[in-house]
Amino acid sequence: MSTLLAAALLLTACGPKAPPAAAGDAPADDLAEAAEPVEAPPPPPPPPAALKSIESEGMRVEWAVEGTELRVRMSAPGSGWVRVGFNSVRAQHLANMIVGWVDAEGAHVEDRFATDPPYIEPDVQLGGRADVTLVSGTEADGRTTVEFRIPLSSGDSYDLALTPGKIAYLILSYGETDDLAGHAVVRTAVEITL
Repeated sequence: MSTLLAAALLLTACGPKAPPAAAGDAPADDLAEAAEPVEAPPPPPPPPAALKSIESEGMRVEWAVEGTELRVRMSAPGSGWVRVGFNSVRAQHLANMIVGWVDAEGAHVEDRFATDPPYIEPDVQLGGRADVTLVSGTEADGRTTVEFRIPLSSGDSYDLALTPGKIAYLILSYGETDDLAGHAVVRTAVEITL
């Protein structure tokens, strides 16, 4: 029995040992304190909402409600200006109008309002605000395309408050040139559900 006990003690004393600590290694208890907390990466942004679309008189308008904004892509034949208005009735009068064009300096977009008689003036000249953000604009394949964002409800008296799921009227028009004072080639109105 004493031989077995002596052999067990000998094996225990000669068993595997922990590797020696390298110079500068922190003791195991200090590693938990020294480690920086790892933050999870932020979730990816949600995919863009699917665009609804409508075509009339050669113009195409695509739109999607994204949070508190409406994203709109409008296009028309040619290389002139393109314009979409938002109204609660099928008329240009008192519509919130967004006009865009592309020239040698790039893409442009303006927030305008159809006054009485129906002149289409920049909101800022009437005492309002420019509540439109340009996303992109191109002239390609014989069409001018301008994409922008507007708030659903800007609080500006020259902008129509828009409600998802409700009916609105789009007032569509485009010109042959980038001269915003030029006459429209086409002017039409279509009913949509936002």
